[in-house]
Amino acid sequence: MPVILGCDIGGVNTKAVRLDDDGTLHARSRAFELQRDPGGLVRVLTELASELGVSVSTGLTCAVTMTAELSQMFRTKRDGVEFVLDAVATAFPDADITLDIRHVEEKLWHTGEAFHAAQTEELKMWVEHHRTLLYAGRARDLVQALDALHAQLPTHAHRKRSRVAKLANYLRKRLPMMNYKELIQRDLEIASGVVEGATRYVIGERLDCSGMRWLEGRAEALLRLRCLELNGQWDSFLEWAQQDWLLRLSAKKPVRIRTVAPMDLSVAA
Repeated sequence: MPVILGCDIGGVNTKAVRLDDDGTLHARSRAFELQRDPGGLVRVLTELASELGVSVSTGLTCAVTMTAELSQMFRTKRDGVEFVLDAVATAFPDADITLDIRHVEEKLWHTGEAFHAAQTEELKMWVEHHRTLLYAGRARDLVQALDALHAQLPTHAHRKRSRVAKLANYLRKRLPMMNYKELIQRDLEIASGVVEGATRYVIGERLDCSGMRWLEGRAEALLRLRCLELNGQWDSFLEWAQQDWLLRLSAKKPVRIRTVAPMDLSVAA
């Protein structure tokens, strides 16, 4: 099974999560303000991957969720999305990068509403017909069908023509990222919900609570403890820490003694 790396790329923070075959999670977080150093995003992504033990030169499946595209440095949201995707492709040139199928489905619903009223069976059937092509690995056929539909529409149907053309052009640029059938057969995720959920659960629920402020080094240390807890490795970690403390003590190396009771200095020494 290839390495699965999830990245949550925001305007001021970038987070990464590695998922192992046994379900073990490893997470890292980095404070990084995109608009201050746009060219540094590739470096931050590769550094986070390295810290997680992920090699960018080996088989890698990369799932990305983002809010960085909303940064004021971009003229449009589309410009922001393309910038982030280019950075991910540069950082992980051999990775399988997939367009979240939920986003495609949302655009199908939006386009379908130009032809059928909302919440009608006709709209559901229209969306389901086109969505079936996606799951069957026929994204290119979907684009061709949309192009054919656009050509058949009368010139005065401005709303329909605009939405169909916009969707077709959006999908056409992202065809290499829409191999959904193959990904499903490989038992890989085709939506970013898992990555968003892991980032929120592993990182957000502990570090992003109301009023919290963190220094990067201390946040990183706590995040590692968080992963130990969620992976069920807390007792093993305490045992390792105790053994390390005893080894240092037996070697007459300085150790730190923690106690809630006052201790005479000569006794502690």
